[in-house]
Amino acid sequence: SSITLFLTEVLSKLLQAEPANPPLYQFISESVQVFNYLEQCIENFHLQFLMKIASFLGFGLDEFEILFTSLDQLVPHHEGAHVWELLINEPYGVEILLNRKIRNHILDSLIGYYRHHANLAIPKSLEVLRSVLS
Repeated sequence: SSITLFLTEVLSKLLQAEPANPPLYQFISESVQVFNYLEQCIENFHLQFLMKIASFLGFGLDEFEILFTSLDQLVPHHEGAHVWELLINEPYGVEILLNRKIRNHILDSLIGYYRHHANLAIPKSLEVLRSVLS
């Protein structure tokens, strides 16, 4: 799927210089297993995965406010802040209704966060993901 392609590309870039980290690899393994079994509510999996894995990489998003104070450009609209909190705190597979515009805004913000904290280049598969999830 396009989500798998996107996350594979992101992980390959993020993990290039990552030393052995059993908790990180356990998290990735468990997340992939959950994704494989999900039959619905997968459209936000990549957002939740990026939010949840950040703590294993040393720049966690345990509280959604951290994301918005990290970069000025990431300040959310007040009415959308609860969505970020749901994405961070809810397990995979929980239905969180987002339209394409909000999902893309959150994804752009997360990519910006990862660019700032992990020097992540914009994934080439990003546009494929956007087109499939639109």
